[in-house]
Amino acid sequence: MTLSILIKRGHHGKTAILLVIILFAIFLFSLTFAADWGRGRGHGGSPGDEGDITTISELELTDKQVSQIRALREAHLLDGKPFQDRLRVKRQELKALWLQSTPDQDRIIVLKKEIGNLRGLMQVK
Repeated sequence: MTLSILIKRGHHGKTAILLVIILFAIFLFSLTFAADWGRGRGHGGSPGDEGDITTISELELTDKQVSQIRALREAHLLDGKPFQDRLRVKRQELKALWLQSTPDQDRIIVLKKEIGNLRGLMQVK
């Protein structure tokens, strides 16, 4: 059906056009918020990728404070690295189990629990 046919149909055509306009507006609205304007990146990101607060000029940080914050951040990232590495290995094991022709359900349950425990430890860290 073309747009001209819809317009000729009277009230139903106007309703259809209004519906198309509303759907288009919703689409544009969703794109606006999906862009995540503040971070300059898409959704997601890697752990520890929250941004560098030392670049916020309103904080008026001294050079010493900037270096202290960066040192703390680096130490935090290094502390979390072993957990991230173990988590990656567990995920790879879980994926390999799922790809088997007859996955070991008990082992899958154990791995899921281990992954959950590692995530919990990372949150505490």
